[in-house]
Amino acid sequence: MFLYDDLDIYKNKKCRSSYYVLELWEEYIEKDLIANLGMRKNLMISIYLDSDALFYSITSDYKSILTKNITTKINHIISALYELSTTINITINNCEKFNLDFSICSYFFDKNNLKDEGSIEVDCFSFCNIQNYKLFKTKLLMKLSKEFQYAVQKNYLQKDINIDPACFFDSEYEMINTCQIIDKVSFFEAMEILNKDQHYLKIDKNIFTQINNIIEKK
Repeated sequence: MFLYDDLDIYKNKKCRSSYYVLELWEEYIEKDLIANLGMRKNLMISIYLDSDALFYSITSDYKSILTKNITTKINHIISALYELSTTINITINNCEKFNLDFSICSYFFDKNNLKDEGSIEVDCFSFCNIQNYKLFKTKLLMKLSKEFQYAVQKNYLQKDINIDPACFFDSEYEMINTCQIIDKVSFFEAMEILNKDQHYLKIDKNIFTQINNIIEKK
């Protein structure tokens, strides 16, 4: 079993990327996206984020629908990573049959530069409508939470995320946590949801059950 010596990090919401990602999405992006998803046949959403600034635009049929430049206020350690940048490009075709594919969703950094806080890049394409929007949200934010947690591990915990197995478990844990919060299911039900989805690696339920049990006892 590979766990952090200080398990309190699992209970500190300011160290859990899922809470940052959910607040970012629900407080600053979701309302505009849902409003336009209900009216448009296709959408292109471009999002750029740094520590406290969010720029995003929505276009449809190559016409600009919305552009916003917002100062974000999220009480989280990710907000203190002033050099971390995030770029997200989402293409949505309004469709009853849901699908979401990622061209890329990764955290990048220069391993030869210890001061490099890195960047997160996401490019995805989805068939989605209002009725299956929640599924889109869950799948997208699970992936975002995973990559943001790697940024937390490298920059805040000073972990070598390329070789430390604890980093993998911690980031996968955030995917489970995100699913649990959005879908309002138990931790174990969230694990089942991930394991039934062919787009994700099968998680070791025994390991994550042990982690969750230890955390609940602390």
